[in-house]
Amino acid sequence: MQMSQKIGEVQQTSRDLSQAAQTLQSVLGGAKTRGTIGEITLERLLEDALPQSAYATQYRFASTGAVVDAIVRRGERILPIDSKFPLENYQISVDPERPEAERRQATAQLKQDVRKHILDIAERYILPGETTDAAMMFIPSEAIFAELHARHPDLVALAQQHHVWMASPTTMMAILTTVAAALKDAETREQVHIIQKHLTELGKDFERFGQRFDKLAKHIDLANKDTQDIHISARKISQRFSRIEQVDLDTHEALEAAGGPEPE
Repeated sequence: MQMSQKIGEVQQTSRDLSQAAQTLQSVLGGAKTRGTIGEITLERLLEDALPQSAYATQYRFASTGAVVDAIVRRGERILPIDSKFPLENYQISVDPERPEAERRQATAQLKQDVRKHILDIAERYILPGETTDAAMMFIPSEAIFAELHARHPDLVALAQQHHVWMASPTTMMAILTTVAAALKDAETREQVHIIQKHLTELGKDFERFGQRFDKLAKHIDLANKDTQDIHISARKISQRFSRIEQVDLDTHEALEAAGGPEPE
């Protein structure tokens, strides 16, 4: 599946989940419910983009005991991801039916909440020696993400200053897809390293094979020479016996001609 197609599907999923979240908000009205929606959305994105060994959810840091919604493993370090869903004040701030004063108050509260989320993530989840030098704040709503970037650049700047990168479902999928490609490339490089190692060992095996074959060939050549020498010796022995027999025959005939006794 191409990246653009996958991102398109994620956008549709995000819209569906955002609509469902707003419906749940109107029915249940609880921040805990919104938090659960965000965690579920994040987990689904991780499942779709990465192998299971590359991430974990509800991760507890060994050094502090703090629990973050998810982490992505990047070599020896981890990338923390925390989900925040400031839906209620956003809805009020953009609701044209609300009084202007109420909308301004909701906007101020939204900015205060997001600012607190950014600082909390930077303080709790960016841990030198344990994590990467940045963390991510996942906002499971394209609308809220767009609102922050379009109308509140000071919050975006604050996040960048503290190395907290905000991401919507679409941008999160793009980031995770890039991470997946990097992991695959790293795995490929590791496999190439293994193949190169085996080829090196195979080359050594061939070298030993050549040496042993040369040694065997020398033994075969020596055995062949010994065999030829044996054949020469056997031929000489046969010739010697033939001569002896011939000498014996000649002596016998000479004695018979002279009338002498036969040799014993």
